[in-house]
Amino acid sequence: MKRYQEGALFLENHDTMNLKDIKKSAFDKLVTEKPDTAAMLMKNWKRYEACIQFLSRTDALKKDRRILDYGCGHPVFAFLLIELGFEVVPYEPFAEKDEMRTAELLGIQDKVRTTLNAGEVYDLVLMIDVIEHLSIIKPVMMDVMSKVAVNGDLFISTPNVLRAEMWLSFVSRQTGHPQLLEHFLNSDNNYTHHQREFTMKELVRTATHFGFKTVSTACKDTRPDLKDLNKLREVKGMPPKPLRTGYGLIKGVLQRFLIFLFPGRMNNNLLLLAKKL
Repeated sequence: MKRYQEGALFLENHDTMNLKDIKKSAFDKLVTEKPDTAAMLMKNWKRYEACIQFLSRTDALKKDRRILDYGCGHPVFAFLLIELGFEVVPYEPFAEKDEMRTAELLGIQDKVRTTLNAGEVYDLVLMIDVIEHLSIIKPVMMDVMSKVAVNGDLFISTPNVLRAEMWLSFVSRQTGHPQLLEHFLNSDNNYTHHQREFTMKELVRTATHFGFKTVSTACKDTRPDLKDLNKLREVKGMPPKPLRTGYGLIKGVLQRFLIFLFPGRMNNNLLLLAKKL
């Protein structure tokens, strides 16, 4: 297993539309009718970009591979890859009108699947922000494994439970769990909020348990900028997040210091690529 290293920019070696142009295209298609989804694109942008960069540099992302975006939700990430010229099937078994309308606005409604044929397999299966939502992981991961071709790859992007802000929240006794208590008390289902978050070692162990060999990992900083967070808060009718003062400012400085000391451990986003045995 190797740690992911920074390298040349993804787009330098690909004859494709500029990724930032694709981002703008997606935002423009969504913002009028679905401003909340457009704002989520901005909030998640650094994560999406990091995933694409990682997959490209590990050679998992190739034009001749069939790709399944498993549990795609609103299929924004799949849209980015499709616009880059990859063959992607956005798969969401729990898709409702809201998710399908997003697909229509992005022009990929004909590609979205809510069911897959028995025995249907893919060269690369993506789980982008899926695994942390599973309250019972075994049946989903067994299903994922069945959809990865022999010698195919599984890619997981998920929050790092050891991220700096989680440490500081625990030390200050605000919480010992990745899910906010109010989220837990008010949630109506097992999918809206995070059920369990992972350390990198736990994520590697999970992949091994379900028949995969981890080939590359990364712990990346994909935190959104304050302006992107406030855009999301605006469309949700919430006041903007104020600049930190007092304890909040001290906590922010400590967070940055911890990330500086342990950049490979305390960033917020885990990326893992594993091959099916």
